[in-house]
Amino acid sequence: MIDLSNGVLERLGEDHWILRDPEHGGLINSTHISFLPGPRIAVYGDLCPCKHGVISALGYGLPWFSRPKGASYLGEKFLPVVWTWERAESELRWHLDNDEDDAETLNKFREVLEGGDFGAGQLYEDLEGTGYEDELPGYGYDPQDERLLQAIQHRFAAAYTAMHAEEG
Repeated sequence: MIDLSNGVLERLGEDHWILRDPEHGGLINSTHISFLPGPRIAVYGDLCPCKHGVISALGYGLPWFSRPKGASYLGEKFLPVVWTWERAESELRWHLDNDEDDAETLNKFREVLEGGDFGAGQLYEDLEGTGYEDELPGYGYDPQDERLLQAIQHRFAAAYTAMHAEEG
């Protein structure tokens, strides 16, 4: 998990927060978290998933975000589905480890993994005839974005909880 344990949470307004890196002080490596009507949550800034930030699905607000969540659960609520080699490689290795396919398909998976990192189009061509073309391995939430979102959310939850413990 990405370490944001030194992140400082500051309230910018009623529903707006910033998680700052104390090493840099200003906006560098900071994350803005805004609780919007709907309710929805926006996570954006220098340090955020998906390069330009994310907005949650409807129905999630401050009470939900202030308790730690798992990376894949957060991914379901915030992240778009994308194809990544990291996820494709992991899924192919899972099939090899669990030996749930015929020998020809498993050999094809081994060949693909030996070929290394490439795009979804090449993987589609390489897996043609295996039955995996329709459910191409590698689609899901970007693992790096999941980990970053979880680190941000866990730091927010811990700092928010600590703030309210000091007030009460």
